Amino acid sequence: MLSVFQNKNAKINEGKFIILQRRKPSVLLELGDLANSENSNYLNSEVEQQKIAEHIFKSLKIIAENR
Repeated sequence: MLSVFQNKNAKINEGKFIILQRRKPSVLLELGDLANSENSNYLNSEVEQQKIAEHIFKSLKIIAENR
């Protein structure tokens, strides 16, 4: 099954695929460890997900405005 996803532009890091040599800008966010119950509870909360999404949006907007 892994061979379906493997290619020269992908890097496998601890079970995660990271696409390399992108043609467009990209962002990789690691927000927590779902194996950690405290992180998992936080990340599975709809209220916290909304807060995280708002912070990510605001940060990307600031970056885009300053380019």
